[in-house]
Amino acid sequence: MLGKLLKLEFKSTARLFLLVYAGMIGVALLALGVRTLAESAFPGSLSSILLSAISILFVLTLGFGFIATSIAVISRFYKNMLGDEGYLMFTLPVKTSRHIISKLITSSLWSFLSILVILLSIGIALIGTNVQATLKPFFAEMRAFGYNPGLYIGGFFVILLFSCIVGMILWYAAISIGPRVTHNRLGGTIVAYLVIYFAYQILGVLILFPIYGLQMTELMDVYDFSDPNLQKFLLSSFLGVILLNVISGVVGYFITHRMLDKRLNLN
Repeated sequence: MLGKLLKLEFKSTARLFLLVYAGMIGVALLALGVRTLAESAFPGSLSSILLSAISILFVLTLGFGFIATSIAVISRFYKNMLGDEGYLMFTLPVKTSRHIISKLITSSLWSFLSILVILLSIGIALIGTNVQATLKPFFAEMRAFGYNPGLYIGGFFVILLFSCIVGMILWYAAISIGPRVTHNRLGGTIVAYLVIYFAYQILGVLILFPIYGLQMTELMDVYDFSDPNLQKFLLSSFLGVILLNVISGVVGYFITHRMLDKRLNLN
């Protein structure tokens, strides 16, 4: 049943998101073309105007793509689970946990994909610049001191995926609590999210302060790859962020499941 729910979720959302992401990549290609043309065919002042205009359009498009994805997946959860569609969803012979998990998987993957598209778009727009020339020596220095750039890049994307999952489940928890906070569901959801986010930040301080507060002071004066404490700091930071996200995700899921399974309010 979970597989069928996932298939339905992806089928219902794919067209919208793929169009948005195609638009983001299209604007990135446009930005690359305008920059190349402006640098080769136009004088200084006109070139600056064109570059400024396309840069603003590029940034706005990427921001719109990420925000549109977040709003779409969050509002879909609300409409499906607590809106008018909720009456139908909860009459199906499907456990509440499977409803939550199917929506969490799809929304997290779309959010993660939106960030990947943003990074890809930035990469396209920067083709032909000196960014690649700057990164090569940086990665070479990492390898010289025994660091594996691919491992750290992979770790970055793992943290990114975890953050997308936790970001969604915290919104789910806020949406499920919202109707019990105030009579206005939207207002209640916002209040609940602010409280949950504040608690998340407090937990983050408790988990990460021993890492950043104690080890960072040792790295402030000599922050380079030759410092033997740097690798320890990076590993501790990675594990600390993962722990923060795991705890937050489990608590957020428990709240969401509890509120939807035992205290559902569709009125």
